[in-house]
Amino acid sequence: MPEKNLVQYEEIRLAARFFAASAAILIAVGSIFLLPPFFSLTLEKEETDRALRLEEEAARNFGIGNSELLIPSVKNSLSSISGFVSAGSRASAVLDGIFSEAGEGISIQNLTVSKDSTLIVSGKAATRRALLDFERKLRAAGRLQELAAPVPVKEFDINFTMRGKFKAPYWF
Repeated sequence: MPEKNLVQYEEIRLAARFFAASAAILIAVGSIFLLPPFFSLTLEKEETDRALRLEEEAARNFGIGNSELLIPSVKNSLSSISGFVSAGSRASAVLDGIFSEAGEGISIQNLTVSKDSTLIVSGKAATRRALLDFERKLRAAGRLQELAAPVPVKEFDINFTMRGKFKAPYWF
């Protein structure tokens, strides 16, 4: 019987040792996977708290909290003067059209409209195809009665200047 007890004690000891080793391995693996994100999140939280304190201090110093109370009165003031302001100018619509026709590959760097209805558009085209498409769209829009556009010699990175005259209905 003592031998049977010894075998049982040995089995219990091995089982306990197995579960203890398993628990130790789980704790080690958990620590490896959980501790770095924990430290990272702790540092990020400290930085976020510091940024919040700075923003709250700036809001107190500049009186930003009070500006929320002014928003409704400013909105009312703006709506009271809206009757005196006409709808958006035609110039905005015409210029928006020119910029939208520029499309991909065209960078308008200078746009001049003179008193005699002359339009001068200067910029850079990425490719000859982009410049020719831009010219075609300007002509097709029908806003200009004449358009002088350069014939591109280069294939890429083309500086251009186009001159045109607005038709009467589009002249602002």
